[in-house]
Amino acid sequence: DKSDQDDINERMDELTLEACSNVKEKGIRIITIRLDLTDERSEALLKGCASSDEDYIDVANSGQLTSAFMKVTDKITEIYLSR
Repeated sequence: DKSDQDDINERMDELTLEACSNVKEKGIRIITIRLDLTDERSEALLKGCASSDEDYIDVANSGQLTSAFMKVTDKITEIYLSR
């Protein structure tokens, strides 16, 4: 039996993925970072929101954030230079 909170979470995830889809349809690239989480729900949501598998970054702990943001910087630089 689902709880009210499960229903709320499911609806919020649906709306988030819809918003991400709308943004991506406009040609905007979305890069997501998951920090210190291991649940399937957050992984599915953030992978679904990212523009591609490569645009989803899973960070195990805050000590790895600098490396994650360097990846984002590299992706942005790559986009900028390709224009």
